[in-house]
Amino acid sequence: MERARTSRWAGRTVAVTVMVGMLAAVAMPGPASAASTYDWTLSCKGSDSGNGVASWVWTADGSELGRGGGWCSGNYKEASSDVARPDGATELTVTVSAYFTDGAVIVGDQKTVSKSFRVDGRVTLKASVSFSEDGVLGYGDLGRYSVAFSVSG
Repeated sequence: MERARTSRWAGRTVAVTVMVGMLAAVAMPGPASAASTYDWTLSCKGSDSGNGVASWVWTADGSELGRGGGWCSGNYKEASSDVARPDGATELTVTVSAYFTDGAVIVGDQKTVSKSFRVDGRVTLKASVSFSEDGVLGYGDLGRYSVAFSVSG
């Protein structure tokens, strides 16, 4: 079962400390005992002023078992393989964000996708988001920025 939710931030301003706090939260490792592993990739494409964040949470029966996260900017790709997948996980929720910032203002978009699976089954999940900055920050049109995330294991 997959669920997707998209929200638009266009025309709004958000303090950068919110994003910094979010990055700190996703960087904290969750409990880790693992019977299997997973691989993930986060790719950013577009303006050097663009940034991307992916955060994910492994759960079972509504209880968090582990979490992860990654960040990229400009045209960059980050990947990791053989990461411990928490024992007993039956759902994976991923939030992917694309945004432009000038140090004080964030304008962007995000998408959240969830997928349920069997405890002993493989899971593959992809999420992507794109955003165009059309002069809201006062720097002219910075163009389109895209962030894509995939996980399998």
